[in-house]
Amino acid sequence: MTGATKTGARSKAEWSALLAEAHAAGQAAAEAAVPTPMVVYEAEGLSDRPKAGGKSWVVAGGLCGFATVVIRPARGGLVALLKERGVGYKHYYGGWAVPIHAKVEGPLSQSVEIKEAYAAAFVEVFRAAGVTGIGYETRLD
Repeated sequence: MTGATKTGARSKAEWSALLAEAHAAGQAAAEAAVPTPMVVYEAEGLSDRPKAGGKSWVVAGGLCGFATVVIRPARGGLVALLKERGVGYKHYYGGWAVPIHAKVEGPLSQSVEIKEAYAAAFVEVFRAAGVTGIGYETRLD
């Protein structure tokens, strides 16, 4: 099934509109996300025990990481539009990968939770429109 959609072929303008809608939904989800803060502390040697009298820091954005939208197979109107715009790259395990770069102010910009919120909302717009073969993955940094 070419175009990775159940609803038939879409025009470039329709893919552009869906892409804009997905970006807006992703950005809104990223801005609304509230990551779980983490505490980093000096360890005792190579253990996971805090060092007595050691320093500690609160990282408001929580865990750092990446989110990537993956489209499989890497063909069809959406992928063609992304390639034309210079967005994404060939995914290591097949398909087309689009890295998420959520624009959130301050120290939260590296938060995997914020990037995942963006990716989930982005993907949901396409799934609601009947697009198949689209999902996302995350990994910690």
